[in-house]
Amino acid sequence: YPLGYIFGTTNYTGSVWARQQYYGASGMVIKVVDYYIPESLTSVTVTGGQILYGAFYNCKNLISVELGDCVTALGECAFYGCTGLSKIELPHGVTSIGQNAFYGCSALQSVTLGDRVQSIGEQAFYGCSNLREVICRTKNLPTAASNTFGYAQENMYLYVPYTSLEYYRNTVPWNTFKTTSAIHNKFNLTVSSVGYATLYLDFDANIPSNVMVYVASEVDGQYLRMDEIQGVLPAYTAVIVMADQGTYTFTENYYPATPNENNLLRG
Repeated sequence: YPLGYIFGTTNYTGSVWARQQYYGASGMVIKVVDYYIPESLTSVTVTGGQILYGAFYNCKNLISVELGDCVTALGECAFYGCTGLSKIELPHGVTSIGQNAFYGCSALQSVTLGDRVQSIGEQAFYGCSNLREVICRTKNLPTAASNTFGYAQENMYLYVPYTSLEYYRNTVPWNTFKTTSAIHNKFNLTVSSVGYATLYLDFDANIPSNVMVYVASEVDGQYLRMDEIQGVLPAYTAVIVMADQGTYTFTENYYPATPNENNLLRG
């Protein structure tokens, strides 16, 4: 059911009208229902699962959407006509984006696609007239149709992983963007006087000098062992950083690192 189902079909003070589409109980027939959603509801957080067909269809007052790492897919028309959204960041758990998912989101200016996206449906970003920046973190090119971005790519800037730059520049529709540049990730970590801090990054990072990085591993189900990571910190690896008080910059390493599968701190 879409968002409006929670609030009902009766008009009330402080509500806004939203005509929403979704699949009925049969899962085969599209229903069109007029709902009334609180005008004050401008942001939502989805922690996990699949966002189904028409879940936020025509929610024009929605200006902020936060998606958790456990969200795996965006269904067709999931955010169709959400004209208040200006930015969307898809976490690394999302593998597919359905057709018309963000159709007509005219205020959308920036889109970040996570590193596991495999497919993007037709017209997913059609009618996003103000979209200027697409950041695609996946090194393996997602499949996309020629009309996925509404044939407006010549006005958009595309940012992709350095190691996949040439693949994007030579593959439709990615090669039709105004410019295609490499992502340059970095993160500044501040270590206090206690001498340590925790860290979790979504990109492979070069470990700065004068810094020691440790990952916790379990041994025989009984003991905790701290193993030092040297050189490159793998993405999505929770670690403890030990260093003198100060700020240290972790820059992206463009070549894959191997994560520690026994990491007890992993996210």
